[in-house]
Amino acid sequence: MSRIAVVGDAALDVLARAGTLPAPGGDVRASIAIRPGGAGANTAAWLAALGADPVLIARIGADTAGEQVRGHLAAAGVGTALVTDHVAPTATVVVLVDGAGQRAMLADRGAAGRLAPADIAVPAGARHLHLSGYVLLDRSSRAAGRAAL
Repeated sequence: MSRIAVVGDAALDVLARAGTLPAPGGDVRASIAIRPGGAGANTAAWLAALGADPVLIARIGADTAGEQVRGHLAAAGVGTALVTDHVAPTATVVVLVDGAGQRAMLADRGAAGRLAPADIAVPAGARHLHLSGYVLLDRSSRAAGRAAL
C-alpha cells in the first residue's frame, strides 16, 4: 500500500440544499447539514476508502470544529499531521445547493489560510504528494504549497 501525503484544507462544511436559492433579502426552506470537509480532507478520506494510506497535512483551529474534523479523519482511516492554530478558527465553508445541483460557496479558510512552510512535514515513506490547489493558489498559503513541492 502506497503512503500518500495530502497537503490541503481541513474544514467544516455547512451544506444547505433548497429547491431555489433565495433572492437578496428573501428566504426559502432548506435542508441543512454540517459535516467535515475541505478539499484536502475530502481527498484523503476518499483515498483511505479506496485502500490507500493517506496522511493529511493541514492546519485546523483550536476549536470544536477542529476536533470534529480530527475525529472524522481518524474514523475514515486518514493519518494526520495537523497543526493546531490558536489564533484562527478551523476553516468553514457554507455551501448553497439549488434543486438543479448548482452550488455557490462562502468560504472562510481560517486556520487553513495560515498553513506555513514550517507546517509541512511529509511523512517518511510517502511515495506520492497530492497538493490541493487552494493551498498553492491562495496567496495566504502559497509558501506552504511551494515548500511541499
